[in-house]
Amino acid sequence: MDKTNFEIFNQITLHLLVRLFECFPNYEQVDARALGFEAISMKDDESFDEAWELLELSKNSVSWLQTEGFIEVSNKAEKSSKLSMRLTLKGLTLLGYAPPTVQDSPYQTVLEEAKGALASGSKAAVADVVKGLFIRGVTLVPEVFS
Repeated sequence: MDKTNFEIFNQITLHLLVRLFECFPNYEQVDARALGFEAISMKDDESFDEAWELLELSKNSVSWLQTEGFIEVSNKAEKSSKLSMRLTLKGLTLLGYAPPTVQDSPYQTVLEEAKGALASGSKAAVADVVKGLFIRGVTLVPEVFS
């Protein structure tokens, strides 16, 4: 694979956050390891080791998002390797969500920007959106919880 761990993390993270936003407040059944294959297409000539690395990076990206409080992960779904996930308030805030009573919520802009970056396939665009999300999370999330 011609991508760094950060590029893969960015792609997986943005893919998952958009997916969870679109089904909020419901839980989404997600296979944390297979998520990487949904977010990143592999070339036919890539090796078994590269595929395994993508599985591990995917699982670890989900774990990090959970540890940082952006997503909630509940028990495995019955008879499945999938986990039930949804965005937390911190995750919603990261994506620019504002309650309906707040006028001019930027969430549509942030979400559209994320979708556009994913659709473009540009590593730089995805990295910029993820960087902006986490900067936003660091600056805005404390205000939500105070």
